Amino acid sequence: AFTLVYLLNWRLLGKYKIRRLSTNQYNVNRSYQLRENMGVMRVLSKLILVTPIIYVPPFSFFTLSLLVHDRYLQCLFKALFDLTVSLFTAVFIFRLLTADRRFEKGLRSIPIFDELFKCRGREEETSIG
Repeated sequence: AFTLVYLLNWRLLGKYKIRRLSTNQYNVNRSYQLRENMGVMRVLSKLILVTPIIYVPPFSFFTLSLLVHDRYLQCLFKALFDLTVSLFTAVFIFRLLTADRRFEKGLRSIPIFDELFKCRGREEETSIG
């Protein structure tokens, strides 16, 4: 469904570009909205690729907790499930904020996030001299 909406917006944006060249019936608001939709969908496409990979560990632990009959192992797998679900939320929010350069630039104004980006190696170093 996501790909279908993305392609539909792409096609409509192309039609508006052609219409702008051929007639005076060009709608600035509509073309601006389509460009904004495309930008948001590009950011979301970065999340779509990461989300299934992040879902695998939590639900693996949950499935293992259902398959194992030992009470200690069931509790252990349920605890690991809870831990990975909480980490999933943190990773997803962080990925949402770093999926677009504008959000990333805003986060860099906060010192703790700036240090995190430096640790990830995305800091562009400039040498003096």
